[in-house]
Amino acid sequence: MYAKMKIGLRTKICLSLVIIMLFVILSFILLNQQITSIEQSQTYIVKHDFKVHNLTHEIESQLIEMENNVRGSIISGDQIYISSYQQAERKWKSAYMELYSLLADNPRQQKTLNEVQTAITHWTKTVEIPRLQQSQNQQGQSGHELLDMKPGYIDLQTLREKMNTFRNTEEELTKARTNNLQEKNQTLKLGLSGLLFFSCFLSITLAILLSNSIVRTVQHVICAIRGITSDKGRFNQRIHVSTNDEIRELGEATNALLDNVEQREWLQTNVADMMIRYQGVSSLQELTERFLAGITEKMGASFGLVYVQEQGTEGIQYVQRGRFADRPFKGEQKIFQEKEGLVGQAAKEKRVFLLQDCSDSCSPITSGLGEWRPHSLIVVPIVFDEEVIAVVELASLQVFTDLQKQLLKETTHSFGSAIHSVQRRMDVQHMLVQSQKMTEELQTQSEELQIQSEELQAVNNQLEERTKEAEEKARDLQQTKKELELQTKQLQASSQYKSEFLANMSHELRTPLNSILILSEMLLENKNETLSEEEQEFAHIIYSAGTDLLGLINDVLDLSKIEAKKLEMICGEMSIQELCTQLERHFTPIAQQKQIDFQILLQKPVPDLFYTDEKRLQQIIKNMLSNAFKFTEQGSVIMQVEQMQKEQMTVEMEKKSDTWLVITCQDTGIGISEEQQQLIFDAFHQADGAIARKYGGTGLGLSISKELVTLLGGSITVHSIQGKGSIFTVYIPNIPKGVEMLEEHAGQITYEEVATSQNTEQIGDVPIVPRGYQESMLFQGKKVLIVDDDHRNRFALQSALGKQGITVISAEDGVACLDILEKNTTIDLVLMDIMMPHIDGFETMKHIRQSRKHIHLPIIALTAKAMNHDKQKCLQAGANDYVSKPVNLQQLFSVMRVWLTK
Repeated sequence: MYAKMKIGLRTKICLSLVIIMLFVILSFILLNQQITSIEQSQTYIVKHDFKVHNLTHEIESQLIEMENNVRGSIISGDQIYISSYQQAERKWKSAYMELYSLLADNPRQQKTLNEVQTAITHWTKTVEIPRLQQSQNQQGQSGHELLDMKPGYIDLQTLREKMNTFRNTEEELTKARTNNLQEKNQTLKLGLSGLLFFSCFLSITLAILLSNSIVRTVQHVICAIRGITSDKGRFNQRIHVSTNDEIRELGEATNALLDNVEQREWLQTNVADMMIRYQGVSSLQELTERFLAGITEKMGASFGLVYVQEQGTEGIQYVQRGRFADRPFKGEQKIFQEKEGLVGQAAKEKRVFLLQDCSDSCSPITSGLGEWRPHSLIVVPIVFDEEVIAVVELASLQVFTDLQKQLLKETTHSFGSAIHSVQRRMDVQHMLVQSQKMTEELQTQSEELQIQSEELQAVNNQLEERTKEAEEKARDLQQTKKELELQTKQLQASSQYKSEFLANMSHELRTPLNSILILSEMLLENKNETLSEEEQEFAHIIYSAGTDLLGLINDVLDLSKIEAKKLEMICGEMSIQELCTQLERHFTPIAQQKQIDFQILLQKPVPDLFYTDEKRLQQIIKNMLSNAFKFTEQGSVIMQVEQMQKEQMTVEMEKKSDTWLVITCQDTGIGISEEQQQLIFDAFHQADGAIARKYGGTGLGLSISKELVTLLGGSITVHSIQGKGSIFTVYIPNIPKGVEMLEEHAGQITYEEVATSQNTEQIGDVPIVPRGYQESMLFQGKKVLIVDDDHRNRFALQSALGKQGITVISAEDGVACLDILEKNTTIDLVLMDIMMPHIDGFETMKHIRQSRKHIHLPIIALTAKAMNHDKQKCLQAGANDYVSKPVNLQQLFSVMRVWLTK
């Protein structure tokens, strides 16, 4: 019923506004009707009365015009007056007809107008027309006689009287309508005043009624809140609201707030009173009795017990240390272990237990009048510093209220602090007694220490001498530290010299290798079939030796980069299946040549995609397989790839990655002795000299592999029995976020280079050439300029390009190149060396690009510089592409084909 009768403030305000708006709309309709009536009256007067007066005047004017035309005709006899007369006659008749139609609502005036029309007709027929006819005939009468004649005077006088009567009647009607319009205007003014007054009265009345329903309750709320904030803190005042809207809800919310504040005030007052009871207490027994006396009074409890935590022989136990209004009964238990009874369970779980209707199982409450069984029982643990130090048990004849339970909860915090404080105080007192006893003993020992102090003084003198000696040694160590820092700087400079030396040596070694490999490769092709098999074998040996020397250079450069901790690591996703396929395709011919069984086993499950540096991982595996085939004369070489199981991982491995790859390379070769198994990972080291002489090699492969595995975050192990074979195992982590996941190696991995080993560069998009199309047909007739200061390189490249049908022009330095290009504009492509005397390749290319006619001339940089940034430097100087020395002819031809077809 309350919900149905509820009318909210919004509804009241909206309803008041709707009432005002309806009244305004009704007033507007009434006023609009009155104004419309006035406008219609004004329109009628303007359109009807004024027009009637005008038409009356028009008739009189036309009658006068007719009279004048008759006189004019009599005087002059001119025919024009007759036509004017006739025109005036038509006009008064037309005005008469229009006036007659306007008087359709007034038959009386129409009758008068008919009489006027009859009089006019009679006057014209009896007077004017005869005079007009006589003026035309002039029969025995002169014009003056016709003018002096006054025929129809009586008719004209009658006509004027009738016209005056008609006009006066219309003026009276107009005046009556004007008076009526003024009365309507006065009525409109009075209506507007009345509506304004009633609107104000209605608005003020609704505003007063609505504001009173809001302000009265708000004032009560303000008074209640001021009572709360006053010094006395009145909480007993409540708000009574008769309305059934949001104001009622505000009042009820304020009453709820007052109830809540009153309860909090009661809680705070009683908690403060309990804390005052704890002051000045020095024993645990007194503290528990004061607590029980106060809490039972405030809780309405009839008796209570306090159990305090103590350390017993069987562990922690809770011993009864206080009781209130209770007498011992048979079978009463004063000590509880943890989880024993409600007391022990409350202490164990730190949980409050509340029992209702427990009269049959509880001890009775006694007094002089009799005994009563309690109705409610509550057991509360007292917690201090996350530890239960006591348990309180209270019983009451009534049900504990929520407010009483809240009070008990609030007081337990301070009671726990008080128990802890008293226990600490008792411990301090106990320790004070012991301290006094110990002070006496110390007094006795002090005399003995005095003797020992004198002995220590002598020892102190000896220590001071030793301190001086230690300071002198510290100064010596400081001097040694400075010397070590100087040596460190010298070592850093030496490392820089080493890097520069390797870079220069890379250039000096690659330059002659370039000619050797190009010429030997051309001899191997034997396109003219002029070489014997023995000579072809010679060429193959030369080419193989050059390739081995290039591999050695690359190994030395890689090892140098690793030692300098400047090796570039590029991590990305790779396919394990594709890696195994490439390795099988690469090493199967070697196994077939040596007649060795070769298998690659891929154990499932292995992730389809694995994140690491694919190039370095291939280098590691190729080094292991190359060693396996090198040292295996018969038997088999087996490579196995599998994913490490979780239970096999160490804690350190799990920190790096949750996925590890295990790659095992097993062979049946010569094996490695135990004392040599750790040395083989050192640079330039093999098992012994005899192996090096028999199988060849420099001992760099395993050293580089070990360092690369370490940089990738993994490890490599070897297990070998001499004469039976070896098993190399590589553990590689999956690093999807790159090498930054490997924090311990973050300082070793940068993007600087000491020098770069030769790799096949990506040469861009190569146009599709139809099947059977020969390179010689593409190169036929092309003109290429070779710029190189080494005549061996010029000769080798000239020979190779000449066999492709290319016209070759050579220049020994940049100056000669510029001269040739200035004189010869038919050159299709330039092969440019970088390191040349006078003007190097960079400057030469810049000069070429400054010329407009050579701005689109293709330039391919050929250089033995091994720095990784050299390619970018060449492209910035004006080169279109980059090929490193020693030059691979197929790679060079591919690059040339790209730029000659553009």
